[in-house]
Amino acid sequence: MSGSPLEPAQWTVGQLRAELIGLPDHTPVVVDVAMDVTGSTYERRPVVGAGYGPGIDPTEDIFTGQEFPLVAGHQAPGDVDLSWSGPDQPPVTDQGITPTGDDTA
Repeated sequence: MSGSPLEPAQWTVGQLRAELIGLPDHTPVVVDVAMDVTGSTYERRPVVGAGYGPGIDPTEDIFTGQEFPLVAGHQAPGDVDLSWSGPDQPPVTDQGITPTGDDTA
């Protein structure tokens, strides 16, 4: 149910871009997927792709106002379990990186 207190508003590209300021280009990106409606259990998935598909120009008029897709993969067998549950927030990965003047373009 959209707009409920348990479901945060969907982010925009601008919000995501603002959160990425200052992070090195080689920083891995993951998505914490809520596994239940209460948001008490999450599973971390690596982002393995983005966009509408190979050779598709996202600036074409047909995509105006459309959501921009990120593709999340599954953990490979033997990978470290990155899922978590409980009322606490997921592990903090911010390593104290401060934005530079180059990041505010």
